[in-house]
Amino acid sequence: MSDFKDKVTKSVEEIYDSISNEEERAKVLRCLQELITDFTTHLVQISEFQNELEEQIVDLQEAVVDIQNEMRDDNDDLLGNCPYCGEEVFIIPDEKTHEFECPHCHKIIIAEEDNNDKQ
Repeated sequence: MSDFKDKVTKSVEEIYDSISNEEERAKVLRCLQELITDFTTHLVQISEFQNELEEQIVDLQEAVVDIQNEMRDDNDDLLGNCPYCGEEVFIIPDEKTHEFECPHCHKIIIAEEDNNDKQ
């Protein structure tokens, strides 16, 4: 940030030195001061907004972790091994036929109707 401050200071000094008319010099410096003040105000607002966004991101990350943990707990009941290829699969059978296709070997697996036991 000090590099920026140094550049602005140097530029203002160059403008100051290049204007010989005192009235014009004062007017230009007033305008520059207003611009710098406005810029600083907006920069502070952006910084505050960024801090708020970072806090929201942390909250969202925590919520995602909570959801992932909850889903992991819920999905434990849905995991099983394919009786044909042995790969771990989600057992989500069709409501009418109680069948589902193994995503690995593509064989049809029939889930037990009464409690959707793992095959």
